Amino acid sequence: MRCHLQILCLPVVMLCALATQVSLAQRTPPSQWKWVDTNIADDCQHHTLYSEASGRDIGYSVYLPPGYETSNQRYPVVYYLHGAGGSESSSREFAWAVKQAIADKAIQPVIYVFPNGGQRSGYRDWDDGTVMTESWIIQELIPHIDTTFRTIANRDGRALCGWSMGGGGSLRFAMKYPNLFCAAATMSAALGMPGEDANDSAAANLRRNIDEIRDRVGIWMAVGETDFLRPGNEAFAEALTTLDVDHSLTILPQTGHNLGQMSAKFHRDIVMMLDTHLAEPQAVAPELDSIRLIQDESYRPDATDPYARRRCKLDWYLPTDTVATATLVWFHGGSIRSGDKAGDIAVSLARRFCRDGYAVVSVNYRLSPKVHYPVYLDDAAAAVTHVIGRVREYVGEPSKVYVSGHSAGGYLAAMVGVHPDALAKHGCSTDLLAGVVPVSGQMITHSTVRAERGIDRSRPVIDAAAPAYHVDDSAPPFLCIVGDDDLPARSAENRYFVAAMKAAGHAHIRFVEVPGRNHSTIANQMDQPDDAVARLITRFMTGK
Repeated sequence: MRCHLQILCLPVVMLCALATQVSLAQRTPPSQWKWVDTNIADDCQHHTLYSEASGRDIGYSVYLPPGYETSNQRYPVVYYLHGAGGSESSSREFAWAVKQAIADKAIQPVIYVFPNGGQRSGYRDWDDGTVMTESWIIQELIPHIDTTFRTIANRDGRALCGWSMGGGGSLRFAMKYPNLFCAAATMSAALGMPGEDANDSAAANLRRNIDEIRDRVGIWMAVGETDFLRPGNEAFAEALTTLDVDHSLTILPQTGHNLGQMSAKFHRDIVMMLDTHLAEPQAVAPELDSIRLIQDESYRPDATDPYARRRCKLDWYLPTDTVATATLVWFHGGSIRSGDKAGDIAVSLARRFCRDGYAVVSVNYRLSPKVHYPVYLDDAAAAVTHVIGRVREYVGEPSKVYVSGHSAGGYLAAMVGVHPDALAKHGCSTDLLAGVVPVSGQMITHSTVRAERGIDRSRPVIDAAAPAYHVDDSAPPFLCIVGDDDLPARSAENRYFVAAMKAAGHAHIRFVEVPGRNHSTIANQMDQPDDAVARLITRFMTGK
Protein backbone atom coordinates (compact mmCIF):
# COMPACT_ATOMS: atom_id res chain seq x y z
CA MET A 1 0.00 0.00 0.00
CA ARG A 2 2.99 2.26 0.34
CA CYS A 3 4.39 1.78 -3.16
CA HIS A 4 3.50 4.50 -5.65
CA LEU A 5 4.01 2.73 -8.97
CA GLN A 6 3.62 4.71 -12.16
CA ILE A 7 3.89 3.27 -15.66
CA LEU A 8 3.89 6.30 -17.91
CA CYS A 9 2.21 4.89 -20.98
CA LEU A 10 -1.13 4.06 -22.51
CA PRO A 11 -0.02 0.89 -24.27
CA VAL A 12 2.25 -1.35 -22.19
CA VAL A 13 5.18 -2.68 -24.14
CA MET A 14 6.25 -5.95 -22.59
CA LEU A 15 9.89 -6.94 -22.57
CA CYS A 16 10.58 -9.92 -24.83
CA ALA A 17 14.14 -10.45 -23.73
CA LEU A 18 16.42 -8.97 -21.13
CA ALA A 19 19.68 -7.46 -22.30
CA THR A 20 22.79 -8.94 -20.83
CA GLN A 21 23.68 -7.00 -17.71
CA VAL A 22 26.93 -5.07 -17.80
CA SER A 23 29.20 -5.72 -14.88
CA LEU A 24 30.78 -2.83 -13.04
CA ALA A 25 33.97 -4.83 -12.78
CA GLN A 26 37.25 -3.25 -13.66
CA ARG A 27 37.87 -2.78 -17.41
CA THR A 28 40.90 -0.55 -17.21
CA PRO A 29 43.13 -0.18 -14.15
CA PRO A 30 41.88 2.44 -11.67
CA SER A 31 45.25 4.14 -11.94
CA GLN A 32 44.27 5.05 -15.52
CA TRP A 33 40.85 6.42 -14.62
CA LYS A 34 40.37 10.17 -14.84
CA TRP A 35 40.18 11.08 -11.16
CA VAL A 36 40.25 14.85 -11.82
CA ASP A 37 38.07 16.24 -14.62
CA THR A 38 37.73 20.01 -14.91
CA ASN A 39 35.16 19.88 -17.73
CA ILE A 40 32.27 20.93 -15.50
CA ALA A 41 29.15 23.06 -15.74
CA ASP A 42 29.77 26.81 -16.07
CA ASP A 43 27.78 27.59 -12.92
CA CYS A 44 29.83 25.22 -10.75
CA GLN A 45 33.15 25.45 -8.96
CA HIS A 46 35.82 22.77 -9.38
CA HIS A 47 37.91 21.52 -6.47
CA THR A 48 40.16 18.61 -5.61
CA LEU A 49 40.50 16.81 -2.31
CA TYR A 50 43.31 14.44 -1.49
CA SER A 51 41.82 11.12 -0.40
CA GLU A 52 43.84 9.53 2.36
CA ALA A 53 41.91 6.29 1.90
CA SER A 54 42.60 6.20 -1.86
CA GLY A 55 46.02 7.80 -1.87
CA ARG A 56 45.21 10.21 -4.70
CA ASP A 57 43.74 13.61 -5.47
CA ILE A 58 40.08 13.28 -6.50
CA GLY A 59 37.97 15.99 -8.07
CA TYR A 60 34.50 17.24 -7.30
CA SER A 61 32.37 20.10 -8.55
CA VAL A 62 29.90 22.07 -6.47
CA TYR A 63 26.91 24.24 -7.30
CA LEU A 64 26.26 27.07 -4.83
CA PRO A 65 22.84 28.74 -4.91
CA PRO A 66 22.38 32.43 -5.75
CA GLY A 67 23.13 34.64 -2.75
CA TYR A 68 25.42 32.12 -1.07
CA GLU A 69 28.41 34.47 -0.97
CA THR A 70 26.48 37.32 0.65
CA SER A 71 24.13 35.42 2.96
CA ASN A 72 24.63 34.20 6.51
CA GLN A 73 22.69 30.98 5.93
CA ARG A 74 23.46 27.30 6.01
CA TYR A 75 22.03 25.30 3.13
CA PRO A 76 20.89 21.72 2.57
CA VAL A 77 23.20 19.72 0.32
CA VAL A 78 22.56 16.99 -2.25
CA TYR A 79 25.23 14.61 -3.57
CA TYR A 80 24.71 13.62 -7.22
CA LEU A 81 26.45 10.31 -8.05
CA HIS A 82 27.32 9.81 -11.71
CA GLY A 83 27.07 6.65 -13.75
CA ALA A 84 29.80 4.30 -14.98
CA GLY A 85 32.36 6.15 -17.05
CA GLY A 86 31.44 9.49 -15.48
CA SER A 87 33.19 11.99 -13.26
CA GLU A 88 32.57 15.34 -11.58
CA SER A 89 31.72 16.58 -15.06
CA SER A 90 28.27 15.12 -14.33
CA SER A 91 27.46 18.63 -13.13
CA ARG A 92 26.89 19.35 -16.83
CA GLU A 93 24.06 16.80 -16.76
CA PHE A 94 22.23 18.11 -13.72
CA ALA A 95 23.26 21.52 -12.37
CA TRP A 96 21.09 23.34 -14.91
CA ALA A 97 17.96 21.66 -13.52
CA VAL A 98 18.82 22.80 -10.00
CA LYS A 99 19.56 26.34 -11.14
CA GLN A 100 16.31 26.57 -13.09
CA ALA A 101 14.18 25.17 -10.27
CA ILE A 102 15.66 27.69 -7.82
CA ALA A 103 15.11 30.54 -10.29
CA ASP A 104 11.48 29.43 -10.72
CA LYS A 105 11.13 29.32 -6.91
CA ALA A 106 10.03 25.71 -7.29
CA ILE A 107 12.60 24.65 -4.69
CA GLN A 108 14.50 26.35 -1.89
CA PRO A 109 18.17 27.33 -2.36
CA VAL A 110 20.33 24.23 -2.08
CA ILE A 111 23.94 23.15 -2.61
CA TYR A 112 24.65 20.30 -5.04
CA VAL A 113 27.94 18.37 -4.95
CA PHE A 114 29.12 16.24 -7.88
CA PRO A 115 31.92 13.93 -6.72
CA ASN A 116 34.17 11.89 -8.97
CA GLY A 117 33.33 8.35 -7.90
CA GLY A 118 35.66 6.58 -10.30
CA GLN A 119 34.66 5.29 -13.70
CA ARG A 120 33.52 1.81 -12.63
CA SER A 121 33.87 1.79 -8.85
CA GLY A 122 30.34 0.71 -8.00
CA TYR A 123 30.72 3.34 -5.24
CA ARG A 124 32.39 0.69 -3.11
CA ASP A 125 35.70 0.02 -1.42
CA TRP A 126 37.45 -2.69 -3.39
CA ASP A 127 39.03 -5.56 -1.49
CA ASP A 128 42.44 -4.94 -3.04
CA GLY A 129 42.42 -1.31 -1.90
CA THR A 130 42.92 0.14 -5.40
CA VAL A 131 39.51 1.85 -5.24
CA MET A 132 38.10 3.25 -1.97
CA THR A 133 35.19 5.28 -3.26
CA GLU A 134 32.83 4.59 -0.35
CA SER A 135 35.40 5.74 2.20
CA TRP A 136 36.26 8.76 0.03
CA ILE A 137 32.66 9.96 -0.08
CA ILE A 138 31.36 8.95 3.35
CA GLN A 139 34.40 9.50 5.54
CA GLU A 140 36.34 12.18 3.68
CA LEU A 141 34.30 14.19 1.19
CA ILE A 142 31.18 14.76 3.29
CA PRO A 143 33.14 16.06 6.33
CA HIS A 144 35.21 18.20 3.95
CA ILE A 145 32.09 19.71 2.35
CA ASP A 146 30.55 20.37 5.77
CA THR A 147 33.79 22.06 6.83
CA THR A 148 34.37 24.06 3.65
CA PHE A 149 30.84 25.22 2.84
CA ARG A 150 27.93 26.45 4.96
CA THR A 151 25.89 23.25 4.90
CA ILE A 152 23.25 21.94 7.26
CA ALA A 153 25.60 19.26 8.53
CA ASN A 154 23.12 16.60 9.61
CA ARG A 155 20.86 14.03 7.96
CA ASP A 156 17.92 16.45 7.70
CA GLY A 157 20.03 18.65 5.45
CA ARG A 158 21.66 15.93 3.32
CA ALA A 159 20.33 13.80 0.44
CA LEU A 160 21.47 11.74 -2.56
CA CYS A 161 20.55 11.29 -6.18
CA GLY A 162 22.16 9.54 -9.10
CA TRP A 163 22.05 7.84 -12.48
CA SER A 164 22.74 4.15 -13.20
CA MET A 165 25.82 3.15 -11.18
CA GLY A 166 25.29 6.34 -9.19
CA GLY A 167 21.64 5.49 -8.65
CA GLY A 168 22.63 2.15 -7.18
CA GLY A 169 25.24 3.87 -5.05
CA SER A 170 22.69 6.43 -3.86
CA LEU A 171 20.24 3.77 -2.71
CA ARG A 172 22.92 1.66 -1.06
CA PHE A 173 24.34 4.67 0.80
CA ALA A 174 20.87 5.80 1.89
CA MET A 175 20.07 2.31 3.20
CA LYS A 176 23.48 1.79 4.79
CA TYR A 177 23.81 5.25 6.34
CA PRO A 178 20.28 6.38 7.22
CA ASN A 179 21.82 8.53 9.95
CA LEU A 180 23.50 10.60 7.21
CA PHE A 181 20.83 11.00 4.54
CA CYS A 182 17.15 11.91 4.58
CA ALA A 183 16.30 10.94 0.99
CA ALA A 184 17.50 9.35 -2.25
CA ALA A 185 16.18 9.81 -5.80
CA THR A 186 17.45 7.68 -8.66
CA MET A 187 17.24 7.15 -12.41
CA SER A 188 17.91 3.63 -13.73
CA ALA A 189 19.63 2.53 -10.53
CA ALA A 190 22.13 -0.30 -10.97
CA LEU A 191 20.79 -2.78 -8.41
CA GLY A 192 21.46 -6.49 -8.09
CA MET A 193 24.42 -6.32 -10.43
CA PRO A 194 26.60 -9.40 -11.02
CA GLY A 195 29.45 -9.73 -8.56
CA GLU A 196 28.09 -7.33 -5.92
CA ASP A 197 28.39 -8.26 -2.26
CA ALA A 198 24.98 -9.64 -1.32
CA ASN A 199 25.62 -8.78 2.34
CA ASP A 200 26.29 -5.14 1.49
CA SER A 201 23.65 -4.54 -1.16
CA ALA A 202 20.96 -1.89 -0.95
CA ALA A 203 18.44 -4.62 -0.11
CA ALA A 204 20.62 -6.15 2.60
CA ASN A 205 21.22 -2.78 4.22
CA LEU A 206 17.50 -2.02 3.95
CA ARG A 207 16.69 -5.13 5.99
CA ARG A 208 19.49 -4.44 8.43
CA ASN A 209 18.51 -0.82 9.11
CA ILE A 210 14.77 -0.97 8.57
CA ASP A 211 13.88 0.76 11.85
CA GLU A 212 16.05 3.76 10.94
CA ILE A 213 14.74 3.86 7.35
CA ARG A 214 10.98 3.39 7.65
CA ASP A 215 9.19 6.76 7.85
CA ARG A 216 12.55 8.57 7.90
CA VAL A 217 14.21 8.17 4.48
CA GLY A 218 12.40 9.30 1.32
CA ILE A 219 12.89 7.04 -1.72
CA TRP A 220 12.03 7.90 -5.34
CA MET A 221 12.99 5.71 -8.30
CA ALA A 222 12.51 5.81 -12.07
CA VAL A 223 13.60 3.32 -14.75
CA GLY A 224 12.93 2.80 -18.45
CA GLU A 225 10.42 0.23 -19.58
CA THR A 226 13.00 -1.64 -21.69
CA ASP A 227 16.00 -0.86 -19.47
CA PHE A 228 17.99 -3.98 -18.57
CA LEU A 229 18.11 -2.59 -15.02
CA ARG A 230 14.32 -2.60 -14.66
CA PRO A 231 14.14 -6.02 -12.91
CA GLY A 232 16.56 -4.89 -10.23
CA ASN A 233 14.56 -1.72 -9.60
CA GLU A 234 11.31 -3.64 -9.41
CA ALA A 235 12.81 -6.20 -7.04
CA PHE A 236 14.04 -3.46 -4.73
CA ALA A 237 10.66 -1.72 -4.85
CA GLU A 238 9.04 -5.01 -3.92
CA ALA A 239 11.38 -5.32 -0.93
CA LEU A 240 10.41 -1.80 0.15
CA THR A 241 6.74 -2.66 -0.15
CA THR A 242 7.18 -5.85 1.86
CA LEU A 243 8.86 -3.91 4.64
CA ASP A 244 6.21 -1.17 4.53
CA VAL A 245 8.62 1.56 3.41
CA ASP A 246 7.01 4.46 1.57
CA HIS A 247 8.52 4.94 -1.89
CA SER A 248 7.77 5.71 -5.51
CA LEU A 249 8.74 3.76 -8.65
CA THR A 250 8.03 5.24 -12.08
CA ILE A 251 8.50 3.28 -15.32
CA LEU A 252 9.05 5.38 -18.45
CA PRO A 253 7.55 3.74 -21.54
CA GLN A 254 9.53 2.84 -24.64
CA THR A 255 12.76 3.85 -22.93
CA GLY A 256 15.91 1.83 -22.41
CA HIS A 257 19.05 2.71 -20.50
CA ASN A 258 19.14 6.24 -21.89
CA LEU A 259 20.34 9.15 -19.75
CA GLY A 260 19.10 11.78 -22.19
CA GLN A 261 15.52 10.53 -22.20
CA MET A 262 15.44 9.92 -18.46
CA SER A 263 16.95 13.35 -17.74
CA ALA A 264 14.50 15.19 -19.96
CA LYS A 265 11.61 13.56 -18.14
CA PHE A 266 12.74 13.38 -14.53
CA HIS A 267 15.39 15.98 -13.55
CA ARG A 268 12.75 18.45 -12.38
CA ASP A 269 10.87 15.72 -10.51
CA ILE A 270 14.04 14.70 -8.68
CA VAL A 271 15.04 18.15 -7.44
CA MET A 272 11.48 18.84 -6.32
CA MET A 273 11.11 15.48 -4.55
CA LEU A 274 14.35 15.98 -2.65
CA ASP A 275 13.31 19.51 -1.76
CA THR A 276 10.26 18.17 0.11
CA HIS A 277 12.52 16.11 2.38
CA LEU A 278 15.39 18.54 2.99
CA ALA A 279 15.52 21.03 5.83
CA GLU A 280 15.12 24.70 4.98
CA PRO A 281 18.16 27.01 4.87
CA GLN A 282 19.10 28.19 8.35
CA ALA A 283 20.65 31.41 9.58
CA VAL A 284 24.12 30.95 11.05
CA ALA A 285 24.06 31.52 14.78
CA PRO A 286 25.90 34.70 15.82
CA GLU A 287 28.94 34.58 18.04
CA LEU A 288 28.07 33.94 21.65
CA ASP A 289 28.57 36.93 23.94
CA SER A 290 30.56 34.72 26.30
CA ILE A 291 33.30 34.19 23.68
CA ARG A 292 35.92 36.70 22.61
CA LEU A 293 37.26 35.90 19.14
CA ILE A 294 40.63 37.17 17.93
CA GLN A 295 41.06 36.24 14.28
CA ASP A 296 43.97 35.88 11.88
CA GLU A 297 46.81 36.51 14.29
CA SER A 298 50.09 35.78 12.50
CA TYR A 299 52.45 33.37 14.19
CA ARG A 300 55.11 34.02 11.54
CA PRO A 301 54.99 37.84 11.37
CA ASP A 302 58.41 38.03 9.72
CA ALA A 303 57.54 35.69 6.85
CA THR A 304 58.24 37.11 3.39
CA ASP A 305 56.66 34.32 1.33
CA PRO A 306 53.09 35.34 0.37
CA TYR A 307 51.77 31.82 0.94
CA ALA A 308 53.27 31.72 4.44
CA ARG A 309 51.85 35.15 5.25
CA ARG A 310 48.40 33.95 4.19
CA ARG A 311 48.36 30.52 5.83
CA CYS A 312 50.44 30.98 8.99
CA LYS A 313 47.66 32.47 11.08
CA LEU A 314 45.57 31.39 14.05
CA ASP A 315 42.35 32.31 15.83
CA TRP A 316 41.92 32.67 19.60
CA TYR A 317 38.62 31.72 21.25
CA LEU A 318 38.60 33.13 24.78
CA PRO A 319 35.87 32.76 27.43
CA THR A 320 34.72 36.14 28.73
CA ASP A 321 32.68 34.97 31.71
CA THR A 322 35.44 32.99 33.43
CA VAL A 323 39.22 32.59 33.57
CA ALA A 324 40.28 29.80 31.21
CA THR A 325 41.51 26.76 33.09
CA ALA A 326 43.70 25.59 30.18
CA THR A 327 44.46 26.35 26.54
CA LEU A 328 43.83 23.85 23.73
CA VAL A 329 45.74 24.31 20.46
CA TRP A 330 43.82 22.64 17.61
CA PHE A 331 45.13 21.62 14.17
CA HIS A 332 42.51 20.90 11.49
CA GLY A 333 42.52 17.75 9.36
CA GLY A 334 42.53 17.35 5.59
CA SER A 335 45.43 15.00 4.72
CA ILE A 336 47.85 17.99 4.95
CA ARG A 337 46.37 18.97 1.57
CA SER A 338 43.22 20.84 2.55
CA GLY A 339 41.31 22.24 5.52
CA ASP A 340 41.04 25.52 7.35
CA LYS A 341 40.83 26.91 10.87
CA ALA A 342 37.52 28.51 9.92
CA GLY A 343 36.00 25.16 8.96
CA ASP A 344 32.85 24.04 10.73
CA ILE A 345 34.50 21.25 12.75
CA ALA A 346 37.24 23.54 14.03
CA VAL A 347 34.84 26.39 14.81
CA SER A 348 32.17 24.28 16.53
CA LEU A 349 34.81 22.44 18.56
CA ALA A 350 36.44 25.72 19.60
CA ARG A 351 33.12 27.19 20.70
CA ARG A 352 32.23 24.07 22.64
CA PHE A 353 35.45 23.98 24.67
CA CYS A 354 35.39 27.75 25.11
CA ARG A 355 31.90 27.51 26.60
CA ASP A 356 33.30 24.87 28.95
CA GLY A 357 35.89 27.34 30.26
CA TYR A 358 38.90 26.63 28.05
CA ALA A 359 40.80 28.93 25.73
CA VAL A 360 41.06 27.40 22.24
CA VAL A 361 43.49 28.31 19.47
CA SER A 362 42.62 27.11 15.97
CA VAL A 363 45.61 27.02 13.63
CA ASN A 364 46.18 27.14 9.88
CA TYR A 365 49.39 25.76 8.39
CA ARG A 366 50.84 25.49 4.92
CA LEU A 367 49.68 22.56 2.80
CA SER A 368 51.09 20.04 0.37
CA PRO A 369 51.80 20.07 -2.54
CA LYS A 370 52.68 23.78 -2.32
CA VAL A 371 55.13 22.85 0.43
CA HIS A 372 56.65 19.54 1.46
CA TYR A 373 57.64 17.97 4.77
CA PRO A 374 58.90 19.28 7.18
CA VAL A 375 57.48 22.74 6.37
CA TYR A 376 54.00 22.05 7.79
CA LEU A 377 55.49 20.43 10.90
CA ASP A 378 57.64 23.52 11.38
CA ASP A 379 54.52 25.68 11.03
CA ALA A 380 52.78 23.61 13.72
CA ALA A 381 55.74 23.96 16.07
CA ALA A 382 55.97 27.71 15.38
CA ALA A 383 52.28 28.09 16.17
CA VAL A 384 52.54 26.21 19.46
CA THR A 385 55.59 28.28 20.43
CA HIS A 386 53.66 31.46 19.61
CA VAL A 387 50.72 30.38 21.76
CA ILE A 388 52.93 29.51 24.71
CA GLY A 389 54.51 32.95 24.42
CA ARG A 390 51.16 34.79 24.30
CA VAL A 391 48.99 32.72 26.60
CA ARG A 392 49.65 34.83 29.71
CA GLU A 393 48.61 37.97 27.83
CA TYR A 394 45.34 36.50 26.57
CA VAL A 395 44.33 34.19 29.38
CA GLY A 396 45.48 36.45 32.22
CA GLU A 397 47.65 33.96 34.05
CA PRO A 398 49.95 31.05 33.22
CA SER A 399 47.84 28.41 31.50
CA LYS A 400 48.43 24.77 30.80
CA VAL A 401 48.76 24.29 27.04
CA TYR A 402 47.48 21.15 25.36
CA VAL A 403 47.96 20.29 21.68
CA SER A 404 45.37 18.37 19.68
CA GLY A 405 43.98 17.88 16.18
CA HIS A 406 42.01 15.55 13.96
CA SER A 407 43.50 13.23 11.32
CA ALA A 408 46.36 15.17 9.69
CA GLY A 409 46.02 17.63 12.59
CA GLY A 410 46.38 14.73 15.02
CA TYR A 411 49.55 13.67 13.22
CA LEU A 412 51.00 17.18 13.53
CA ALA A 413 50.02 17.38 17.21
CA ALA A 414 51.76 14.06 17.89
CA MET A 415 54.87 15.13 15.99
CA VAL A 416 55.08 18.40 17.94
CA GLY A 417 54.80 16.36 21.15
CA VAL A 418 57.52 13.81 20.42
CA HIS A 419 59.90 15.18 17.78
CA PRO A 420 63.02 16.31 19.66
CA ASP A 421 63.78 19.24 17.35
CA ALA A 422 60.35 20.56 16.35
CA LEU A 423 59.83 22.95 19.25
CA ALA A 424 63.52 23.29 20.08
CA LYS A 425 64.11 24.99 16.72
CA HIS A 426 61.86 27.81 17.95
CA GLY A 427 63.43 28.08 21.40
CA CYS A 428 60.62 26.07 23.02
CA SER A 429 60.39 22.68 24.69
CA THR A 430 57.91 19.84 25.09
CA ASP A 431 58.37 20.35 28.83
CA LEU A 432 56.02 23.34 28.44
CA LEU A 433 53.21 21.15 27.08
CA ALA A 434 50.64 19.81 29.52
CA GLY A 435 49.54 17.09 27.14
CA VAL A 436 48.91 15.94 23.56
CA VAL A 437 45.63 14.54 22.19
CA PRO A 438 45.85 13.13 18.64
CA VAL A 439 42.34 12.30 17.34
CA SER A 440 42.56 9.69 14.56
CA GLY A 441 46.11 10.77 13.82
CA GLN A 442 48.60 8.77 11.75
CA MET A 443 51.42 7.44 13.89
CA ILE A 444 53.51 6.13 11.03
CA THR A 445 54.99 8.44 8.40
CA HIS A 446 51.99 10.33 7.05
CA SER A 447 50.63 9.18 3.69
CA THR A 448 51.10 12.66 2.22
CA VAL A 449 54.76 12.67 3.27
CA ARG A 450 55.14 9.26 1.63
CA ALA A 451 53.42 10.53 -1.51
CA GLU A 452 55.82 13.47 -1.66
CA ARG A 453 58.65 10.91 -1.68
CA GLY A 454 57.05 8.72 -4.34
CA ILE A 455 56.18 5.94 -1.89
CA ASP A 456 52.91 4.09 -2.44
CA ARG A 457 50.20 4.74 0.17
CA SER A 458 49.87 1.01 0.84
CA ARG A 459 53.50 0.76 1.97
CA PRO A 460 53.81 1.58 5.69
CA VAL A 461 56.92 3.50 6.68
CA ILE A 462 58.27 4.54 10.06
CA ASP A 463 61.11 7.03 9.80
CA ALA A 464 61.99 10.43 11.24
CA ALA A 465 58.69 11.83 9.87
CA ALA A 466 56.67 9.41 12.03
CA PRO A 467 55.57 9.96 15.63
CA ALA A 468 56.29 6.28 16.30
CA TYR A 469 59.94 6.87 15.38
CA HIS A 470 60.41 9.32 18.25
CA VAL A 471 59.03 7.34 21.20
CA ASP A 472 60.48 8.75 24.40
CA ASP A 473 59.75 8.45 28.11
CA SER A 474 60.21 12.22 28.55
CA ALA A 475 57.38 13.21 26.18
CA PRO A 476 54.35 15.01 27.66
CA PRO A 477 51.23 12.99 28.60
CA PHE A 478 49.35 11.55 25.60
CA LEU A 479 45.73 10.59 24.98
CA CYS A 480 45.31 8.83 21.62
CA ILE A 481 41.70 8.62 20.40
CA VAL A 482 40.32 6.73 17.38
CA GLY A 483 36.93 5.39 16.30
CA ASP A 484 36.18 1.69 16.20
CA ASP A 485 35.14 2.16 12.54
CA ASP A 486 38.02 4.47 11.66
CA LEU A 487 40.16 4.38 8.52
CA PRO A 488 41.96 1.08 7.85
CA ALA A 489 44.91 0.48 10.22
CA ARG A 490 44.34 3.76 12.10
CA SER A 491 43.52 1.95 15.32
CA ALA A 492 46.46 -0.43 14.87
CA GLU A 493 48.87 2.50 14.32
CA ASN A 494 47.76 4.19 17.52
CA ARG A 495 47.87 0.95 19.51
CA TYR A 496 51.41 0.37 18.30
CA PHE A 497 52.47 3.91 19.15
CA VAL A 498 51.05 3.65 22.67
CA ALA A 499 52.69 0.23 23.21
CA ALA A 500 56.03 1.55 21.94
CA MET A 501 55.83 4.59 24.22
CA LYS A 502 55.08 2.40 27.21
CA ALA A 503 57.95 0.09 26.27
CA ALA A 504 60.22 3.15 26.24
CA GLY A 505 59.15 3.93 29.80
CA HIS A 506 56.46 6.55 29.19
CA ALA A 507 54.02 6.30 32.10
CA HIS A 508 51.32 8.79 31.09
CA ILE A 509 49.83 7.63 27.81
CA ARG A 510 46.43 6.15 27.07
CA PHE A 511 44.65 4.72 24.03
CA VAL A 512 40.85 4.94 23.64
CA GLU A 513 38.82 3.42 20.81
CA VAL A 514 35.41 5.09 20.81
CA PRO A 515 32.56 2.76 19.81
CA GLY A 516 30.24 3.71 16.97
CA ARG A 517 32.58 6.32 15.47
CA ASN A 518 34.28 6.50 12.09
CA HIS A 519 36.93 8.86 10.79
CA SER A 520 34.32 11.57 10.34
CA THR A 521 32.10 11.22 13.39
CA ILE A 522 35.05 10.91 15.74
CA ALA A 523 35.47 14.68 15.29
CA ASN A 524 32.33 16.26 13.91
CA GLN A 525 30.14 15.52 16.93
CA MET A 526 32.32 17.21 19.53
CA ASP A 527 30.02 20.22 19.64
CA GLN A 528 27.27 18.03 21.11
CA PRO A 529 26.83 18.42 24.91
CA ASP A 530 27.13 14.70 25.63
CA ASP A 531 29.81 13.84 23.08
CA ALA A 532 32.06 11.03 24.32
CA VAL A 533 35.20 12.34 22.56
CA ALA A 534 34.83 15.84 24.00
CA ARG A 535 34.33 14.34 27.45
CA LEU A 536 37.54 12.30 27.07
CA ILE A 537 39.52 15.42 26.16
CA THR A 538 37.96 17.43 29.00
CA ARG A 539 38.80 14.75 31.56
CA PHE A 540 42.33 14.57 30.21
CA MET A 541 42.79 18.33 30.60
CA THR A 542 41.35 18.30 34.12
CA GLY A 543 43.55 15.37 35.12
CA LYS A 544 40.61 13.05 35.86
